Order: sequence, then structure tokens, then C-alpha cells
Amino acid sequence: MPRDEIALTELRGEWREQHRLDMWIRSLAVIFVLLLASFSGYYGYTKYVQNEQTPEQKAIAQAIKAIRANPRSAAARVRLGVLYTQAGLTDTAIEQFDEALKIARDDQEALLYAGIAYLNKGDYDQAIKYFDKEIKYYKNTALAGTNISLEQAYYYSAVIHWREKDYDLVIDNAAKALKIKASSADTHLLLGRAYYEKKSYDEAIASFDQALRFDPTYPDALYGAGLAYEGKGDKEKALEQYRKALKAKPDFKQAADAVKRLESAA
Repeated sequence: MPRDEIALTELRGEWREQHRLDMWIRSLAVIFVLLLASFSGYYGYTKYVQNEQTPEQKAIAQAIKAIRANPRSAAARVRLGVLYTQAGLTDTAIEQFDEALKIARDDQEALLYAGIAYLNKGDYDQAIKYFDKEIKYYKNTALAGTNISLEQAYYYSAVIHWREKDYDLVIDNAAKALKIKASSADTHLLLGRAYYEKKSYDEAIASFDQALRFDPTYPDALYGAGLAYEGKGDKEKALEQYRKALKAKPDFKQAADAVKRLESAA
């Protein structure tokens, strides 16, 4: 092959190689641009979606991330369960509380919140099981007298027994709750209602008075006191309490009806 022909062939070979290189570089550039566009789109979408999340959703996402980082953390699962409860996802919340209890069977918060979740569902049988377990584990501990979670277990147990009309157990559990937190107006109210249903009017009035000691304008306690005084036959005192209840809560229909009834009878 002539020298010039060899040179031309070599030149053509170099051009072909350069052409391939140029094509490869251009292809790489196109791929890079596409990847960049894709990444930018993903980043923008992710950022947009994250910005669109409510604080509640963000908190749940963070709690899930914490569990993935440490699946054996009972505290992380309880936190997620509480967030699910607040979001109205009761069954999902219960699953997390139960997972926490698989890790630590006496986890007090898991027991308490699972019981409350079942109570909110109206499943009293399941709710009381969790409260009973908590009470069993913690009633004889050194710090039982200041254990607010234990106090809540007693209180919610009393609420369940109230709904089941077992007034003796209401009184028993409410009294135990008050030994831990004597300033709870709600517990004194519940105790007063149980005494009223048992027609123990003096005890009922004493309990309602204690509720009013800690919340002087508590409409339900004022109304309860009115019922108890009326049960005793003291209509004048009952009317006074009903009027106070209506003043504290102007749209309190039962109190308004009671005032109207007693004033008409006077």
C-alpha cells in the first residue's frame, strides 16, 4: 500500500476513533443531563411533598425513622403509638403499643395508652385488661404514691366501671386514684356521681364539694351537688347549685331544665 494511502487509512482510522469518542462523550453528556433533570425533579417533588406534610405527618415520619434505626426501642414505639392515636388511627396505635409490650411487658406508658385506646374504641373488656396489668405491676412499688400513670390507670378503670354501672368498683378505684392525686376535680366528680347513684347523698355532696374546691366553677360538679341536695329533699339548696351550674355554663340544658322545674314547683 502506498505511503500516502497508508497515511490516509490511518487518518480515517483516527477520525473513526475520534468520532466514536465524540459520540460517547455526547451520549454521556445526554445521560448526565437526563440524570440531572431526573434528580432535580425528584428533589423538587420530595421537597414539595415534605413541605406539604402537616406537622403531625412529619412527626409520624420521624418516629418511624427512629424505629427503623432502633427496632427494639419500646419508647420509640410508644411515641409512634401516641402519634397514631392523635391522628385517629387507633388500631394502628394499638399495634405499636403491643409491639412495645413485646419488648418490655411492664412498659407503663404502653399499658396505659393501649388501655386508653381501647377505651376510646368502646372496648371496655380489652381496656380494663391493660389497666389491670399496669396496676398489678406498679401498685406495690416504692413510688406508687406519686406515680401519675398509675393514678390514671385507677381513674380510667373507674370510668369503665361507671359505664358498666358497677358503682362499688368506681368508688374503690377513684379513691385509690385520689390517694395519688388528691387535686383531681374529675376524679372527685366521678366519685360523687357513684355515691349519688348509690343514694349516699352526703358522701356525694362531700365529693362534689371537693371537686369545686379545685375547680370552683366546674358546671358538672355544681349540677351534681344540685342533684344530691335534691335527693336529700333540700330543694332550696339544690336550686342554688343548679343556678350556679347554669351561670358557669349558660347552654347547660340539664341545669336549665332543673332550674325551671324547681322554680315552677315553688
